[in-house]
Amino acid sequence: MLSIDIRSFRTAICTGAQEAIYSALCAAIAVRASAAVIGHGLERSTQIGPIQNAAQFAKAKHYISVGEKDGQVIAGAR
Repeated sequence: MLSIDIRSFRTAICTGAQEAIYSALCAAIAVRASAAVIGHGLERSTQIGPIQNAAQFAKAKHYISVGEKDGQVIAGAR
């Protein structure tokens, strides 16, 4: 299980990966996630906008907790 936490629950992605490519995949995703532009949802440069509602926030928190329990957080901070 792979979970990505991009700055305070902004997004989480869970996926399965073959062991042979797992480390390389984690490194590549971490680089891309760390470079993502987070900002106001209406700004053109924004790649990751704000969470819109409580349901999105709960879902993001759920996937982050799954990643912490079953895998690892490879990018971002809480």
